[in-house]
Amino acid sequence: MTQMQEIFNFINNLNFIKEYREDFVLIDKNSPRIYKIPGKIFLKAKKDCRKIDDILINDYSNLKRWSYLPDPKKQSPYRRSPSPKLCLRVAEDCTLGCEYCFNRTNMLNAKKVKYMSREVGERAVRLFFSHFKQESADVIFFGGEPLMNFSLIKYLTSYIKKNIKDRKVTFHTLTNGTIMNEDILQWFLDNDLPVKITIDFPASEHNRNRPFKDGSPSFETIKNNILMIAKRVPPEKISLRGVIPKDSPCSYEAIHKSFCESGMPTNNYFADNQFISHPGEKGYVRAHAVKAMLEKRPILKKHRQELIRTGKYSGIYKQDICDMYLEVIMEGKAPLHECDVARSNAISVNPIGEIYFCDVKVNIKEFLLGDIFTGLDKEKVKRIMKKYCFESKECSSCWAQGFCSKVCPLTRVDKEGREQACLITKQTFMDSLDFFLTLNCSQIDKIIKLSAVSNKKNGHGSHKTALEIYKFLNDANQYIKPVNVAPY
Repeated sequence: MTQMQEIFNFINNLNFIKEYREDFVLIDKNSPRIYKIPGKIFLKAKKDCRKIDDILINDYSNLKRWSYLPDPKKQSPYRRSPSPKLCLRVAEDCTLGCEYCFNRTNMLNAKKVKYMSREVGERAVRLFFSHFKQESADVIFFGGEPLMNFSLIKYLTSYIKKNIKDRKVTFHTLTNGTIMNEDILQWFLDNDLPVKITIDFPASEHNRNRPFKDGSPSFETIKNNILMIAKRVPPEKISLRGVIPKDSPCSYEAIHKSFCESGMPTNNYFADNQFISHPGEKGYVRAHAVKAMLEKRPILKKHRQELIRTGKYSGIYKQDICDMYLEVIMEGKAPLHECDVARSNAISVNPIGEIYFCDVKVNIKEFLLGDIFTGLDKEKVKRIMKKYCFESKECSSCWAQGFCSKVCPLTRVDKEGREQACLITKQTFMDSLDFFLTLNCSQIDKIIKLSAVSNKKNGHGSHKTALEIYKFLNDANQYIKPVNVAPY
């Protein structure tokens, strides 16, 4: 293949996504490698390879030299093969009676066994590690409130470390924060785990939606436990997550203000919209998700501008300001992967040893895949995968396919839910792209230090080195300028 043909193929593999000043912003069809090219130059070159001039050739050569071109060997939308996940529902019981709990209708198994036993836990672990052979794996303890069965969590952690020595196993759990003591806190410390706690703001909304089962308020109990944790755990390892109910009277700004005034010992708080997943409802969609996204956009834009102006960010918006799409844009590699369930890379086990397709569909017969005693029903697995894990026709030709997580499998069967998720993905990406295109190198450096790509290494050393190459290419190239900061 001649160099001219190589450049022509590169140009033809770019999809137009927006105009920025006099340039077209273009994304590679198979990966999130993004470029700016003057519209007239792009259209001429795309129409006829003879229109490719010496400047285009020089620019292309620079990109190639510094590994800023799409690499056919790396064009999978997955940056890495995700570790398989074993989700153990160790407790089908909870200390709270949350109004919006998505497990409300499927919290308890048919035999009404609330807590997983050691035998079931051990069998689930053995089956999982005999079925999945990858070098690393994730074990997730969930519920209900998983810490209601902490003795089993502690036992299984020790059991896995003792018996699964040839794998790198990472443990995870998410707690509602009502249960905490020295023994539990020491487990987090011994396993070097971030403490992830669910809590809503303001306190009045939390107590309305997340009371104890007897109806009494739970906010102060959780807050006191968080303050206790903060005495031994650094702020960056404390992660708080809240839910915004579909009937919430509070705006994002009100939630943010309440969080900032609460004195929480962390700046890592993320408020997300309520899930809907109950019988009789159509599909599995986020309630009021599109409406909430539209409400959040101007607020997020304001906070991003404030970050650039002052160098400080608002804790509740850190995950939004430096979101995964901004990471995609900076690195040019998709950090997202399709749901592990959709890739047959996860199993969820309830207290009686039944295996389910998805952790939010445990105890629902349609999603039962077998049990830890007789193994997986391969035919059932095939049927469910065929029904829920297909790729829609729209996805195969979409400009966002190089980084999209392809929507929750439970949403795919519902066209409305799929379209909602698609709209949110594209709009959130475009908002992050619009923000990024306004940044200079000094501001990009600031964002990198705050974001998930901070301190990551790449083929040319530190992010600082990558930023220097990026600046050089934007200065030296006349026509083709990279948007992604990092080389491939």
